Amino acid sequence: MKKRLNRKIRENQVIAFIGKYEKKNSYAPTYSEIADELELSMQQIFNITKGLEEKGQIIKTNDRNRKLVVNKK
Repeated sequence: MKKRLNRKIRENQVIAFIGKYEKKNSYAPTYSEIADELELSMQQIFNITKGLEEKGQIIKTNDRNRKLVVNKK
Protein backbone atom coordinates (compact mmCIF):
# COMPACT_ATOMS: atom_id res chain seq x y z
CA MET A 1 0.00 0.00 0.00
CA LYS A 2 2.84 2.39 0.83
CA LYS A 3 4.41 1.94 -2.62
CA ARG A 4 1.08 2.73 -4.29
CA LEU A 5 0.66 5.84 -2.15
CA ASN A 6 4.16 7.00 -3.06
CA ARG A 7 3.41 6.45 -6.74
CA LYS A 8 0.19 8.49 -6.50
CA ILE A 9 2.03 11.30 -4.71
CA ARG A 10 4.74 11.27 -7.38
CA GLU A 11 2.14 11.30 -10.16
CA ASN A 12 0.47 14.33 -8.58
CA GLN A 13 3.83 16.07 -8.26
CA VAL A 14 4.63 15.44 -11.93
CA ILE A 15 1.22 16.72 -13.07
CA ALA A 16 1.52 19.80 -10.86
CA PHE A 17 5.03 20.58 -12.10
CA ILE A 18 4.12 20.17 -15.77
CA GLY A 19 1.11 22.44 -15.33
CA LYS A 20 3.05 25.07 -13.37
CA TYR A 21 5.98 25.01 -15.79
CA GLU A 22 3.72 25.24 -18.82
CA LYS A 23 1.81 28.18 -17.35
CA LYS A 24 5.02 30.06 -16.51
CA ASN A 25 6.92 29.36 -19.75
CA SER A 26 4.15 28.77 -22.31
CA TYR A 27 5.68 25.42 -23.22
CA ALA A 28 6.07 22.05 -21.52
CA PRO A 29 9.15 20.89 -19.57
CA THR A 30 11.50 18.19 -20.81
CA TYR A 31 11.81 14.86 -19.01
CA SER A 32 15.17 16.07 -17.73
CA GLU A 33 13.69 19.25 -16.27
CA ILE A 34 10.98 17.24 -14.51
CA ALA A 35 13.58 14.81 -13.13
CA ASP A 36 15.79 17.64 -11.88
CA GLU A 37 12.92 19.49 -10.23
CA LEU A 38 11.53 16.42 -8.45
CA GLU A 39 14.94 14.86 -7.76
CA LEU A 40 14.01 11.62 -9.49
CA SER A 41 15.81 9.55 -12.11
CA MET A 42 14.94 9.78 -15.78
CA GLN A 43 13.70 6.18 -15.61
CA GLN A 44 11.33 7.06 -12.76
CA ILE A 45 10.00 10.05 -14.71
CA PHE A 46 9.57 7.94 -17.84
CA ASN A 47 7.63 5.28 -15.91
CA ILE A 48 5.44 7.82 -14.12
CA THR A 49 4.64 9.77 -17.29
CA LYS A 50 3.92 6.59 -19.22
CA GLY A 51 1.38 5.61 -16.56
CA LEU A 52 -0.15 9.10 -16.57
CA GLU A 53 -0.46 8.99 -20.34
CA GLU A 54 -2.18 5.59 -20.20
CA LYS A 55 -4.66 7.04 -17.68
CA GLY A 56 -5.28 10.02 -19.97
CA GLN A 57 -3.99 12.56 -17.44
CA ILE A 58 -1.21 13.84 -19.69
CA ILE A 59 -0.82 13.93 -23.45
CA LYS A 60 2.32 13.54 -25.53
CA THR A 61 2.55 16.05 -28.37
CA ASN A 62 4.59 15.84 -31.55
CA ASP A 63 7.19 18.31 -30.28
CA ARG A 64 10.45 16.38 -30.10
CA ASN A 65 11.82 17.87 -26.87
CA ARG A 66 8.83 19.29 -25.02
CA LYS A 67 6.11 16.79 -25.54
CA LEU A 68 4.19 16.44 -22.27
CA VAL A 69 1.13 18.51 -21.50
CA VAL A 70 -1.55 18.12 -18.84
CA ASN A 71 -4.86 16.90 -20.24
CA LYS A 72 -7.34 19.63 -19.28
CA LYS A 73 -10.53 17.58 -19.56
